[in-house]
Amino acid sequence: MPVGRSLYVKTDLSPYIIHVQKETSNANDATILHPVTFGRFLKRYNINGIVNGTLKRIGRNRISMEFANFNDANIFLSNKILTNEKYKAFIPTFNVTRLGVIRGVPSDWSDDEVIANINVPIGSGPIIKLRRLKRKVTAGIDGTNQYVNTGTIVATFDGRTLPTRVYMCYAALPVELYIYPTIQCYNCCRFGHVKNQCRSTPRCYKCGQGHSGSNCNVEEERYWCILCKGCHQAIDKKCLEYDRQKAIKETMSKSCISYIEALKIHPPVSRVSYADALLTSPPLPNTSRDTQNSSSSQNLPNSQNVSYKKTVFLKPKAPPKLSKGYDYHAHANIVRNPVISEHKPIHNANNNKENMQISDIIKLIIQLLSQSNIVSPSNAAAIIDTLYNISKYNNGPQSQSASVELPELNT
Repeated sequence: MPVGRSLYVKTDLSPYIIHVQKETSNANDATILHPVTFGRFLKRYNINGIVNGTLKRIGRNRISMEFANFNDANIFLSNKILTNEKYKAFIPTFNVTRLGVIRGVPSDWSDDEVIANINVPIGSGPIIKLRRLKRKVTAGIDGTNQYVNTGTIVATFDGRTLPTRVYMCYAALPVELYIYPTIQCYNCCRFGHVKNQCRSTPRCYKCGQGHSGSNCNVEEERYWCILCKGCHQAIDKKCLEYDRQKAIKETMSKSCISYIEALKIHPPVSRVSYADALLTSPPLPNTSRDTQNSSSSQNLPNSQNVSYKKTVFLKPKAPPKLSKGYDYHAHANIVRNPVISEHKPIHNANNNKENMQISDIIKLIIQLLSQSNIVSPSNAAAIIDTLYNISKYNNGPQSQSASVELPELNT
């Protein structure tokens, strides 16, 4: 059953894309189709309906163009001028079909039985092709490989609308978007084809030289990827180029565009990965030039002096000792019940502060403390005794006979 269509229909969504290529007798002919040259050919024969700016090259011998109306696109497809000038025009398959994965299909049914018993919802195109996914198993004593059917099929729906489910014998089966697989050649390490279809010269996927990778005996430490210049094999799934190709295939399936258009969305990867840059060791310093460069590096404003001395770990210091605390309960009582007393004026006979002795000042302090109703802390008695001794020392023998008695506190 053919895939795709030769003409657009009214229900198709825009843009109406057409691809054109030059017919050649041999596939290896180096035929180049230039977009400006082909645009001049279109103007010569008055081809109408082409959207300005959409004529572009998508390959060595292929050009893409868009039409504003599906009727103009169909007229161009059936124009005999293309046949006379040996041009081939066709509708790209991705613009008129969608691929979906359907699971839960009986594995013993044939393709004709599946198509006869499957129904699509209203608004979606019919299934024009399906492909059964198979699984490889090893059977028999000799260990031969066989491919058996699975319950999953890949269906090609007509149109650009992919249904969310299909119906089979009154049962609803979900439909998932089909992502094109990422295929890599083990002969040239490029993507898009396999080794049996490769026409390029071999390139080793281990060391990158011009020989087959299956016969290379290079050690693992000397692996070199020719795709991203990393220290791994070119067929490694962790390669950055493999991730890029996988993202390109996903964009093609979701956006319904060609490989060339998806290639422009995902730029090429860096030739040296960040992980490989970290694994690369810096060059060792040259001791013979250290003395010559030491003086010149000091004169540079942005020079950085790198020290290669070993780090010296000092013994940790002990934490500082805590200072002596205070009487918490006495402070709490003062704050809780403050007592403000009226102090009586003290009249001194001399009224001359300059001639006042230290003993007189201590006596005044003791008198003020005795007249106050504030609860004294536990160490207040020791302070008063100290002041009394100081006053005896300053007065000399005249004050030794004098005694200072504190009045009892009113409790």
